[in-house]
Amino acid sequence: MTNSLNQVDPKDALMERRVKYAKMGLIVAIMTGVAQGFGGTVADIAGGMWPFYDETYGILTLIICAYITGGLIDFFNGCWIFIWNKATRRPLAEYIRIIKTKIGVMLIVGGFLGGPCATGALMVAIFLCGPTYALAICGLYPVFGVLSNWIVLKEKLPGRAWAGVIIVIVGATIISYSPPDGDIRPYFAVGIAFAIFSGFCYGVEGTFVSYAGDMVDPMTASGIWRCWVSGIFQIGIIVPVLSIFAGDITTGWTIVGQAFSTGTPVLAIIIAAIGTGGAIYGFYPALDMCGVGRTMALCSVAALWSIVWTSILSLFGIMTLEITGVAIVGCFVVITGALLCIANPKELIRLR
Repeated sequence: MTNSLNQVDPKDALMERRVKYAKMGLIVAIMTGVAQGFGGTVADIAGGMWPFYDETYGILTLIICAYITGGLIDFFNGCWIFIWNKATRRPLAEYIRIIKTKIGVMLIVGGFLGGPCATGALMVAIFLCGPTYALAICGLYPVFGVLSNWIVLKEKLPGRAWAGVIIVIVGATIISYSPPDGDIRPYFAVGIAFAIFSGFCYGVEGTFVSYAGDMVDPMTASGIWRCWVSGIFQIGIIVPVLSIFAGDITTGWTIVGQAFSTGTPVLAIIIAAIGTGGAIYGFYPALDMCGVGRTMALCSVAALWSIVWTSILSLFGIMTLEITGVAIVGCFVVITGALLCIANPKELIRLR
């Protein structure tokens, strides 16, 4: 709107600027879902390579391999984010300063929940039931976040949110009872259980990280809590502990050494980390740019993007599309329920 002097109304100019900012946030959120789907798909490829997979492995050894993969991916996530932060002139001293504060402690707690608990469990799920199934079930995390706020913060849930919870449960049930054809995923049910646990931890993680993210630069913080803390904890603590249960504390480290000596599995992990690191790096700006509801809504469709990536890679003979048609329907049902839990659908498309 302009006045008689052809001057732009400051309020209208500010509104247009905010709308453009929100539209850019929508693009970032969409690309975050795309990147997460890509990272999960490539992680599954890495999980199918020796020494991360062998027909002689029992379920405990497979879980050890999954945590090794998840730890390495998170560590390389931190490396990619650190490189980008240096390129955008975020100093190393800022990492050290944050770690010394109470906020740093909260970030480390968030790193434990979002890393070894959530990301590690998600990686196990990807190994055992495939990326699309794992990401679809893990997409329950907004529901767990809403329920956590209801229980801990005593927030009231509207009927729409309760309807979303019920729909999500129905969708998760459909997916859980629609395993891939054949016997290619013998531990499918165990993978689904890990995916549910992963979604729960991602939902609770937000309680710690959202507060800390308001106090420090989320781009610097994400490299601490979501990546390096998680990666080091998985490789340095969880893998040796699981190896003890496997009968030899050196089991995990032996597999790590074999992976680096082989080279190709680590290369696949580094490529996967480009996707997962990009997803982490894009998620937090998107929250600020277009809002929590829209960001979670667009990121929760990572399972569908994994189907797209798997289909593309299957054309080149790199991997096989394993998901059933019924499970794809279940993915849509879960996403629909998650959207209802997050916000009123009308509000998700209203930028002004």
